[in-house]
Amino acid sequence: MKICNFVFSTLFLFVFFQSKAQSNANDNLALEKIIKMPRYSSSNFPKKSPPVSKILIMPLMWDSLRLGYVQKGLGGQVATVKPSKHITAFLEDHFNKLYKKDFEKDGASLLWVVKDLRIAERTFFTKEYAYTRFDVDAYISGVDNTFYKIAAIDTIFVLGGAADATAWHGENIESFFYQLLLKGFDFTKKGIVGVKPKTLSEIVSGYKKNDQLPILTEHIYTEGVYTDFEEFLQNKPSIISFETELTKEKQLKLWAVNGEQKTEITGAWGFSKFGEIYKLHELQPIAIQKLGNGFIISDYVEKASMRNSKLFFASFGGALTGGIVGGVLAGAAVSGNKKNRLLLVSQYPYLKKRQPEATRIDMNTGEFTF
Repeated sequence: MKICNFVFSTLFLFVFFQSKAQSNANDNLALEKIIKMPRYSSSNFPKKSPPVSKILIMPLMWDSLRLGYVQKGLGGQVATVKPSKHITAFLEDHFNKLYKKDFEKDGASLLWVVKDLRIAERTFFTKEYAYTRFDVDAYISGVDNTFYKIAAIDTIFVLGGAADATAWHGENIESFFYQLLLKGFDFTKKGIVGVKPKTLSEIVSGYKKNDQLPILTEHIYTEGVYTDFEEFLQNKPSIISFETELTKEKQLKLWAVNGEQKTEITGAWGFSKFGEIYKLHELQPIAIQKLGNGFIISDYVEKASMRNSKLFFASFGGALTGGIVGGVLAGAAVSGNKKNRLLLVSQYPYLKKRQPEATRIDMNTGEFTF
């Protein structure tokens, strides 16, 4: 009787979380979570720092409204993570409050140009990982409303453990900007030599702006095959007449059509058909869609939510049935068929087996990232 009750209970939980995942799968923005910064943290400038009066933020991110995806709830439903206010005010308010005791009235202004700030989480059988990516340049003000570049850092902070990973992102953000602060102040100690001063308008114009790309501004996607990433950005596929073929190995082949002649297309970046865009990955078409000033993987939320609910079921059953059975359940939860498998980000080899899951297109390189 106890065994029957156990089976019924586990099946009920499984069905419940599977249905919860499916109910939210069709809307990428159905669930939201606000990122939280550390509430009672305090910090100080290092000794012999230049006098500073305030910190300014210039966001040049592809999407400043949504910073990525995190997990929410017991079943690990995937939710969009957002700042509590506009990203400029969100960062300026926090760091100006954090360092207010070190500010001097007549000091210089620090300017942090945030080119990228992205958040991701990945669930393993016994551990969760929090990923926070930063790409930020630091400037310090000079005379006549000009600024000098004093530091630049492009990196990923990774924390892992059994606790809720979402709480770590605020700590990562605080830690990163302190490292940027140290690097910039260390540069100023040596004297700002050989750095050309720039106005704010010159700083902005010096960064590549993605929001005016044709693929983002034009409402109709030209149907055809993009032989490279640049053709995608310009919404100008070079091969207009083409056909698709699904092989017995479930791989997609593309054929350029010229009258009655067909030529196989190899090495293509992707293609557009019937108003939809697909990026090719290992001969598989991955549907992508526009969001903000970039493109996300269309079914990421659906697949990740389903996988997380299965992992929850596996860990629940594994805890009750033992290590070997638990391992089998977890393996079944994360394996699945190739069609439903989540893509991993491969552009950061130093992360080794801890790569985050791909959620979007890097609008600078055309590769999958998070």
